[in-house]
Amino acid sequence: MSSRTLPLVPPDVEAALIAALDTALDADVSNLKPRASTTAYRHLVVRADPQNLATPLTQYVRLGLSAYVTTATGTEDLAAAVALATAATRHVLRSRAQLLVHSEPQSGPARVFDSVLEIEFAYSTLLLEVALTL
Repeated sequence: MSSRTLPLVPPDVEAALIAALDTALDADVSNLKPRASTTAYRHLVVRADPQNLATPLTQYVRLGLSAYVTTATGTEDLAAAVALATAATRHVLRSRAQLLVHSEPQSGPARVFDSVLEIEFAYSTLLLEVALTL
């Protein structure tokens, strides 16, 4: 009797979470950093980095959330950025998405300086365990 392995692949976690967070939060959500602007904006950057297999049917994914909030004058609003990062983290942790087997916070929100945009933003990480699909 021969044994075959199932052709399991990881789901597109980044796309799924961008779609979910975009509808749940009052912010633009994407996987790209915002451009420098003199107008007010709320922007959440979602980055999902696949890691090793947790089990033969699941994979770890490290999720990074970067929250940028600026005022009409173009200066950062760090308190609002922390609140946005916290809301995004809370939404992922409470998510009932089928692809998520387990999620836990790792760090943050931490205060980080963006040397390109020259503003501070809030950064959080979570460790996800996601179900592989056929």
